Amino acid sequence: MKWEEVLKIIWDFFKSLKLTAINLLLLILTSIIGTLIAQKSQTQMPLEEIYSPFAFQLISYFGLGDIYHSWWFISLLVLFFINLFVCTMDHLPKIIALMKADMASVALENLSSFPTYKKFKIIDIEKLESFLKEKFPKAKTSFSPQGMQHFFIEKNYFAQINFMIVHIGILIVLIGAVINSMFGFEADLPLTKGRTESTVVVSQGEERHVILPLGFAVTLDQFFIDFYPQTERVKQYISKISVSERGEHKANAEVSVNHPFNYKDFSFYQSSYGNQPNFEFEIKVDDNKPRLVTAEYRAKTPIDEARLMLIVVDYAPNGHQENGKPEVLAHILEKMKMAPPMWFTLNEPRIIGAQSGQVTMTFTKQNENYYSVLQVSKSPGIIVIWSGFIILTLGLFLIPLYRYMRIYYIVDKEKQMLHFCQIQSRYTFTELGIYQEYKQELIQQNIISEMKEV
Repeated sequence: MKWEEVLKIIWDFFKSLKLTAINLLLLILTSIIGTLIAQKSQTQMPLEEIYSPFAFQLISYFGLGDIYHSWWFISLLVLFFINLFVCTMDHLPKIIALMKADMASVALENLSSFPTYKKFKIIDIEKLESFLKEKFPKAKTSFSPQGMQHFFIEKNYFAQINFMIVHIGILIVLIGAVINSMFGFEADLPLTKGRTESTVVVSQGEERHVILPLGFAVTLDQFFIDFYPQTERVKQYISKISVSERGEHKANAEVSVNHPFNYKDFSFYQSSYGNQPNFEFEIKVDDNKPRLVTAEYRAKTPIDEARLMLIVVDYAPNGHQENGKPEVLAHILEKMKMAPPMWFTLNEPRIIGAQSGQVTMTFTKQNENYYSVLQVSKSPGIIVIWSGFIILTLGLFLIPLYRYMRIYYIVDKEKQMLHFCQIQSRYTFTELGIYQEYKQELIQQNIISEMKEV
């Protein structure tokens, strides 16, 4: 088999409308699946906690938990791009040839097959010729070998490429979508008040996570959360953030639900919130003056005067034995040696023997410490997508409003007959304005016999 034949087979495969239909169907099904199956960027819970082990294995194997960044979804977009590009390039030479063709010299027998073809008796040929020259001064005139005079009017010449504008718009949108799928990401950014982050952890598969730099730093200045009275239902939550680059302040923003903040290629959305309470302890060594220490959950909190380290690992609002009193479970480290954890009941002192002396520790208070979870989305192809969308919308508006039209008036002096045909760039051919517009005027001037069709 020759290379030309192989290339023709490949070309015919990619320009196939069946391939277009199958590809569109698969993309629609993919979008449905992406809506029905929870995506990592849309849930705070691990997927293995949402689905059964078997369902989770299937989701992991086919990449359904991050469907819009999966290799096969990107492949579908690329295949659709190639398919549409080949179809466009296959039709382009035909459109160019049609635009260059001499459409004025069309034989009468070819026009008679169109639904809009009409023929009428002429009463006054000279008046008819004057009428046509006056109404259509830019009309191309010619004579057929049979001696018939042709008046050819062409309107909206460049409307013949309307479909090309639509195709180009779709192709640009697909390019932007592929750029987003390959180089964009969505990740959660948890921030406590005053905390600054310049990186995000992006999931790439079920077990692979990559730390990516943002190129700037984001600080949570304030986080406000409001609940409905006497309920735990959240009314609203708002994050006030600031952005800096290389130590230089760049922007302040307020992020809330449905009010994202955009900076460079990144968008910040208020995704959710969490509660990471801290705990206050009163520490007293021997007879010294007591001091308050605030311990963060699961963080090492130094107690310098006792040369100890405190780590809170659990919290029971009603007590670990349901005794009704709040309790915390904590490890005490001395010289990096960890003793078994012990429960501290609210306002009940516990005495701990340490090398530094007798240490009295009292759990005095638990503070709510709400933190914000922002969703960071990078869309490097968004400008490309919007550009393609604008071009696509322009093409879709032009198709019905700016239509290519060819109009033929053919005067047969010998048979005293007027032939008319109007052809539009539509899937159906209909009688429109020009035929109706001059009908009554021709009758009133007694140029043809009442436009009576023969």
